[in-house]
Amino acid sequence: MPLMPKRVKHRKEQRGRIKGNASRGNRVVFGEYGLQSLDEGWISGRQIEAGRLGAAHYLGGEGKLYIRIFPHKPVTAKPLEVRMGSGKGEPEYWAAVVRPGTVLFEIAGGAAAGGARMPAPDRAQDAGQDAAGQAEDALMRLEELRAMPEAELREHVRKLREEIWQLRFKAATEPVTDPSAIRRARKEIARVLTVLRARELEALAAAAAALARGAPARAGGAGRAQRLRPAARKERGR
Repeated sequence: MPLMPKRVKHRKEQRGRIKGNASRGNRVVFGEYGLQSLDEGWISGRQIEAGRLGAAHYLGGEGKLYIRIFPHKPVTAKPLEVRMGSGKGEPEYWAAVVRPGTVLFEIAGGAAAGGARMPAPDRAQDAGQDAAGQAEDALMRLEELRAMPEAELREHVRKLREEIWQLRFKAATEPVTDPSAIRRARKEIARVLTVLRARELEALAAAAAALARGAPARAGGAGRAQRLRPAARKERGR
């Protein structure tokens, strides 16, 4: 839920102007690393919450995150197609006034100390190795699917679709423990359908080749039948 004040003296304020640099809140105090603003502006409560979620996801439950700004300023707006006048609009959201140099977030422990995350080159190398391993697993899985009969493949697709439906229903009713389960099931369905489609194309190609080999004889037979039809009509006329 976005941050907002519990109670304020005035529900509406003038917009005002942001002048100068930050004279306070411009140093890292609570954590070891901080995110500092280089420009002035308003940061809404939703944006602060999005930053908190991203930082928490990166930390992975280790370390601590400090939010150094708070949305205390009400920002009003009028609906579309409303004439001018009739007073100030209603508050639409709450924003934090940020000047250049303001520290927005701080982190301490975990990723800041180097315990939760390894250096960037190592992460990139491990990510490349993981991607290569996943590609090899996918190729091995594709070979296994090609060896399975068609009936088993179609039954496998039906079970996977039921599993996806159950996962979506579960995600709508309770917290999801494995968000990538649906993606993995859909990729598995795509592999199975690719194998089935390849078999269909092979069967069509074989049928077309057989038809091409037998086409001249059938064409000649059809021509003879067409040539014999006028003679048969003459005989019937006699």
